[in-house]
Amino acid sequence: IEPKEVNIPLEQQAIQLVPDDSKAYYDLGVEQYDLGNLEEAIANFQKAIKINPSYAQAYGYLGFVLGQQGEFEEAIANLQRSIELNPNFAETYTYLGIILEEQGELDEAIANYHKAIELDPNFAQAYNYLGISLGQQWKFNEAIANFQQATELDPNYIEAYLNQGMVLILQWKSKAGIAKIKQAIELDPNYAESYNYLGLAFQSQGKLDDAIASYRQAIELKPEFAQAYRNLAILLHEQGKLEEAIKNYQRSLEIEPDSLKAENGMREAKKLLESSEK
Repeated sequence: IEPKEVNIPLEQQAIQLVPDDSKAYYDLGVEQYDLGNLEEAIANFQKAIKINPSYAQAYGYLGFVLGQQGEFEEAIANLQRSIELNPNFAETYTYLGIILEEQGELDEAIANYHKAIELDPNFAQAYNYLGISLGQQWKFNEAIANFQQATELDPNYIEAYLNQGMVLILQWKSKAGIAKIKQAIELDPNYAESYNYLGLAFQSQGKLDDAIASYRQAIELKPEFAQAYRNLAILLHEQGKLEEAIKNYQRSLEIEPDSLKAENGMREAKKLLESSEK
């Protein structure tokens, strides 16, 4: 019997050959993150750091992933350690800015994005996140300028087009905003988030049927898209389609059980449905 051929990632092969290779663990951590395996990514970054306690990039990526899991205090500690070891990584300041922005520390987040841009003026991601924070401060023109810079540096940066579109809509420039969102859809017609944004844009214009169709398209592309279910439920609720709204609130809560907006919406929709049946 011939042995089965097993495909082993190059990073794992490197670890088998040289078990104390911190770079191999780091690369495997990045690979696991890209696959969505956050716990495995964290474990590999920690192994890289254990082998090489001065591995600045490993601390930085570890902090970024911990931040995505909501472990903000530990994330910030690792990012700050990365900066202590090497203060010249633009990515680290951007990761730190993202976490600070999540915590509502917008001024500190903006300062970190500016530092990232100072270190690497061609780092599109820093401009995009700077735009997000400026938008939250209602500095819409500055936000748009940064989203535009991000897409000039990276013409395929879908999130930057979407963010620019939503800020334009907040400025009551719905037509221009929808054009930006559709530009993102042209880049990737299968990116579910774009249709969710498009639904919000149509909703702001009062084009409710178009909004519903967009939310449904987002769900078709991404069946576990809690936000799209919730947005669809809210719109159906407002239209008096209570049974269908309740089903979508329930689906949203199955995916994100802690969503107060969905929970409160479903409770209110059930009350209205019960009163209408009396």
